Amino acid sequence: MSGVGPTTLFDKSVLQSLTIDEAVWFDTFYLPSITPLFFVEVLADLEKEVQKGLTAEQVVGNLADKSPTGGGVNVHHHRLSIAELFGNKIEMRHFPVIEGGRPVRTPDGKRGVVFDRSPEQAGRAGAMAILAGGV
Repeated sequence: MSGVGPTTLFDKSVLQSLTIDEAVWFDTFYLPSITPLFFVEVLADLEKEVQKGLTAEQVVGNLADKSPTGGGVNVHHHRLSIAELFGNKIEMRHFPVIEGGRPVRTPDGKRGVVFDRSPEQAGRAGAMAILAGGV
């Protein structure tokens, strides 16, 4: 179940400080906003030598277990900045900012927007597969 509370931007150190139970509560009561940099930080841990007798894979696997399943992956901040400089209004409505929507009209005339998988979502799926040992 995705959280319905306040939108929360977090980094790797937040997940490292939480227990598994606390991570579940975090995902339940907050709407996590995941930045593309989060995945870069986590995957960089695979390259590090880890202390305390744990392998890099164990450290990253622990983070994967705590990573929220709700919320969404924000578009990269560089693209947001460029869009705003070109005069586009960036709305702050307590939801992750994603791109790639295309307008559609239903057979009964209603309008909507369809979002295909963004590069950030594709990266999240790939990163989570790597973290879970699926690739």
